[in-house]
Amino acid sequence: MCAAASREQASHLFDKARGYALANASVRSRLTITRRDLRTVTDGRLMVVSADAEKQLGHDPSLIFVDELCAHRSDDLYLALRTSLVKRPEAKMITISTAGVGADSPLGQLRQRALSLPHVERDGTFTRATGSGLAMLEWQLPEEWPLERAHEANPATWVTHERLEDQREAVHDSAFRRFHANQWTAVENFWLPPGAWQACAADYTIESGEPVWVGVDVGGSRAASAVVWLTEDLRLGCEVFEGTEAVLAVEERVRRLAGEQDVRAVHFDPWRFQQAALELGERGAVRRHRGGAAEAAERRDAQPPRRRRDREGHAARVAARQVRPQRADRRRGCLGDGSGRCDVNSGAKCL
Repeated sequence: MCAAASREQASHLFDKARGYALANASVRSRLTITRRDLRTVTDGRLMVVSADAEKQLGHDPSLIFVDELCAHRSDDLYLALRTSLVKRPEAKMITISTAGVGADSPLGQLRQRALSLPHVERDGTFTRATGSGLAMLEWQLPEEWPLERAHEANPATWVTHERLEDQREAVHDSAFRRFHANQWTAVENFWLPPGAWQACAADYTIESGEPVWVGVDVGGSRAASAVVWLTEDLRLGCEVFEGTEAVLAVEERVRRLAGEQDVRAVHFDPWRFQQAALELGERGAVRRHRGGAAEAAERRDAQPPRRRRDREGHAARVAARQVRPQRADRRRGCLGDGSGRCDVNSGAKCL
């Protein structure tokens, strides 16, 4: 059986086997070859199955190929097929895949189980892990090796250094690491090139009393909260807080900043920090600056009376247009009830 995250993906494996059978006369003579399966005279069969896990229960396979497990959103198909191997003692499953994204993915969990097996050997780019019911062969460029050596992690001889150099210019870094160096990544892509954030590190101080602008992000119980303060020449200070009490720690840190620096404004999300910001503002600790709808409402209320009247008049005209009769009802002599009956003396007809 050939399986993958889609029938089209699984067909790649089948097409290779079919092409080999058609090209080899001795093999071709022993098979019945169609576009969907290969059959032997002893009723053996190689076929492609769909990615619908619920429809793959009850198989009695002797060999299963699962292609690109990294593309599977769940392990449902893998488990439906893997558990069917118990029906035949000699049955095997071979999983072929590029490196995935995240250790919690189906492939990531399978890889972790393999690396926990009793026998794990590493030699350069090659790792071999074996156990009683599971084995893994992995080619991967070590993290400390430069990407220029990625061809050494590819067992295919036609994947050369020159070909990979072309790919370096065509795809972003995380894609190159996954698909050509077989390195695992935590996310599919980075919002900054690797190392760019670390390159921003510098040795400087923010003197007491300097003007600063403060940003507050309260993450709640599942994410970190942070206070960031920035000088006019872009020197940056930052403090991160964890846990459910983070909002209290953030408020206290802003209060201390107001005593240490010349805080010109505090930017915050009113969804989580509105109450704390109001209290700080009432105490004169900071000057608040809200974004989004709250700031827009304040600007609207501060408009001159004439401009507000113009806006209100425009809104009234729009509302009037929305309730005006439809075109057919405005026709002279039309009854306007949609019945098609009109004043015959007017000569008008409903549309």
